[in-house]
Amino acid sequence: MDSHAPYPAPWRVDLDWLWGTDPEGPVATLRLHVDHDDAAVASAAVARFLADLPADDHGMRGRGGWAAIPRPELTGATSRVLDLVCGGEDVADGLREAAEAAFESLSTTPAIRLQWQQLPLATG
Repeated sequence: MDSHAPYPAPWRVDLDWLWGTDPEGPVATLRLHVDHDDAAVASAAVARFLADLPADDHGMRGRGGWAAIPRPELTGATSRVLDLVCGGEDVADGLREAAEAAFESLSTTPAIRLQWQQLPLATG
């Protein structure tokens, strides 16, 4: 897991991870682990972030070519998990925007911890 210090830290675009052999650009998933000593605080922070995002006709939340997908099956005792997903030629810009939006929203919660995990790439 690409983990920064145990406090909120922004994710940095990793072009070596993003650009492989797919000329159309990969489908990339940046998994975000949101942790707090009080699970209710982590849940509320994630819910606030998601509520601030527009939803499409299917209820998928995101903007500008990226989506934020809650992963409740990966939830731990004090953590919540979101997948930030983007693909295509603008994948780097899209994931940067997704990570910045998540960081700006979630880092306002006192004592929250964020861990960023770059999952294996998929092809579009």
